[in-house]
Amino acid sequence: MSSATDSTRLGRGQARRGWTRRRWALALATGAGVTGATVGGWALWRWRRFADLPPGARKMAWSLSARADRMALAIDDEIVRAFLDDRVRFEGEIEDSTRGATWVDFESLVLSTDAFDPASGDEVTRYVSYYDPHKNPCYNPLRQPA
Repeated sequence: MSSATDSTRLGRGQARRGWTRRRWALALATGAGVTGATVGGWALWRWRRFADLPPGARKMAWSLSARADRMALAIDDEIVRAFLDDRVRFEGEIEDSTRGATWVDFESLVLSTDAFDPASGDEVTRYVSYYDPHKNPCYNPLRQPA
């Protein structure tokens, strides 16, 4: 045998360096397990947040809270619930749809809070009243203080 082949062979008790197939499989299995547990926990938490709402309102609540999170708005679940209660009171039951909430629904939610009110001065967002200029004309969330 040549000396080139002797140097590539591992002797008894010598460890192979680098990533072996076994190490790759272990790393992938660990990563898949952690990812699965994270996604499963998130899905369970998401489902339980609005589990007591009817299906149409539940999808709308998920969609509204997800949009608020993506836009970094401090709108908690109680604000979303109060908004949906008032929406049902003003506009009737929310039908079950596959799309969740529209941008008009999200705008209405944000305008129903004191997020734009400079007089509030608080860091905490509060629900004021259902914003619909045709049904509640006295509330203007974009007013300027006198």
